[in-house]
Amino acid sequence: MNGSRSAYTRKRILDAALRLFAVKGNKTSLREITAEARVNVSALTSSPA
Repeated sequence: MNGSRSAYTRKRILDAALRLFAVKGNKTSLREITAEARVNVSALTSSPA
């Protein structure tokens, strides 16, 4: 894995969101995105310290 762990996590979240929005549109939930990306929902809601 090249780059930082957070960059890798961001890419997984964005890729999952794109896939789900393509299929479900704006009915996609944050929980579905995080489940698809295999990350904790806090990865979307917490800000870096």
